[in-house]
Amino acid sequence: MCSSDLYEGDKLEKPWYRPNYVEPSLQPRLVAAFADGFRISGSRGGFYLLGHEIRKLRADAASLVIDRAGRPGVGWVGRDYALRDLESVRQNLDLIVDDGKVDAKLVRQPNEQWGYTGPANATAAWRSGSGVRADGSFLYVAGSALSIVTLAETLARAGAVRGMQMEINREWISFNTYAVGTDGAVHGT
Repeated sequence: MCSSDLYEGDKLEKPWYRPNYVEPSLQPRLVAAFADGFRISGSRGGFYLLGHEIRKLRADAASLVIDRAGRPGVGWVGRDYALRDLESVRQNLDLIVDDGKVDAKLVRQPNEQWGYTGPANATAAWRSGSGVRADGSFLYVAGSALSIVTLAETLARAGAVRGMQMEINREWISFNTYAVGTDGAVHGT
């Protein structure tokens, strides 16, 4: 079984309870890494790690969670996940898919909740998102020409029962994979 861990970046004040990099002893087990959302100041959400609420959590915020068994998920803390069962929570804006449906507000008032990218948030931009299927499997999607609506539709078509936008704009979208090579060293792509 794979486990997941949230490693905070280096753009926020300290103290952190883990370094802002994957420790060398854990790197041979590293499979993938990706950016998880807007800067906390722009995310309208909180941050929780290893029993410490570093930024106050918002009850109805889209939350990327990792439970104590290392399983990632997406949803609301309190409705979909109990905080006592979580190792980490990274909140970013509001869910764009809930109960398998694209949020209707995406069409009516997208700039109000999901970051401005032109009138009606219809400008295609690099975007990334994550979601969780009914069976608990985790999804990550990214693309170069997505509106907030097409990102949500992509997550829903992939089977997400809950989904959230992670990042927006090319400079922030990253998904990296890792494997141990024949030389015994970890190589990233």
